[in-house]
Amino acid sequence: MEDSSAIPARDRARVELREIESLVRLLIQYFDLSASGRMPSEDVLQPDRIAQELIERQKVLRSIAGELVQHQNMNKLIEKVRASLQREEQKLVQLGGTLREAELRLQGPDMDHEARIAALEGAKKVNVKDIVELAAKIGSSYSAPPNWTPTEPLGNRLPPAPTEEMMRSGHLGKEKPATM
Repeated sequence: MEDSSAIPARDRARVELREIESLVRLLIQYFDLSASGRMPSEDVLQPDRIAQELIERQKVLRSIAGELVQHQNMNKLIEKVRASLQREEQKLVQLGGTLREAELRLQGPDMDHEARIAALEGAKKVNVKDIVELAAKIGSSYSAPPNWTPTEPLGNRLPPAPTEEMMRSGHLGKEKPATM
């Protein structure tokens, strides 16, 4: 006998239904014989045996029906997962396009960056001491003297911000005021 799990549930259900149909026909025949009084005495217990067999077949059929319901539920779940996977695949395709676009954007500045590096390598080298000396020369006009407070006079130094006279004597001070 074959392993019943190897046979699809649908086919097993059909076999059980055929068996039940056959048993019901046989039971009806025995009822007809009994009603007409033509039933042999040795067959008197046959309807009980057939009824018990019908009950067993019904249990098997219910079990198969349960398997079919589980199978249908599993198929619904599989379809949901497939739909979800399809949505996620679409998102991945979009993300791949976005990443490719970003990669192309990033390649542009890399090339520009390489050109800048090449230009810097060919630039004139500057001594750090020269930079420090220049900073010391112009530092007095851009910052207050050390430990200076706004209430003290500056002495012979300029304030850390342009004075009103400096602003008026500058380029903006010479412009004509706009009329409205």
